[in-house]
Amino acid sequence: MMGIGAVVFRCPSTRNRLYLYYLQFGSRNSALGAESRDPNPEPHPERADTKRGLLMRSIAVCCVLSLFVASGLQAPAAAQNVPPTRFEGTWVGVQRWAIDKPSPGAQEDQPVVLTIENVDGKLVGTITPFFGGTDGASFVGGQIVGEELRVMGVMGKPQSSTDATTFTRNLRGGWKDSVRILFNFRTERTELVGTADVLMDDVKWLKFRYELSRKRSRY
Repeated sequence: MMGIGAVVFRCPSTRNRLYLYYLQFGSRNSALGAESRDPNPEPHPERADTKRGLLMRSIAVCCVLSLFVASGLQAPAAAQNVPPTRFEGTWVGVQRWAIDKPSPGAQEDQPVVLTIENVDGKLVGTITPFFGGTDGASFVGGQIVGEELRVMGVMGKPQSSTDATTFTRNLRGGWKDSVRILFNFRTERTELVGTADVLMDDVKWLKFRYELSRKRSRY
């Protein structure tokens, strides 16, 4: 039987020495390791608990993210419309040009009075003066969207408050019949601000803006 020393002596190369050593001892150790290995290993209890905990945490995080994304995709609740009483009353203030080049001789700030009242469930408004005329402008009805009153008006005013729902004007003929005014008003506590887009034959012509305050009652 040949010993290890004899093998090493006859194989001067270091690589050959290691190879022969592996043949004698490495193969035997591999066989012993294979015999001692359990064909059906049981999972380590601590590792199993760790994996189970990580899985549960991942599921919880996914659920929270899903709820967050779903809530973000929901449509925002529609704003409630303010009651018509927010616009009723007498408002005083100024009318200013809201265009770059107003007509020559136009006043920068023109004092105006806006009166809004409720007639048969509709808002009826009259603003004087308007565009330099004492007839002013008027409107009936309109629509309240959120905190804003949007209404189409005309130059002139109704013959009376009781007849305002028919929107009969005291003007007959003339270029003013082709003028329409789109009013937009918004209340801010005791202030009322807004704009007026003046249309001539449905074409935008002029624009004004308003800064008004509620007129105080005298006792």
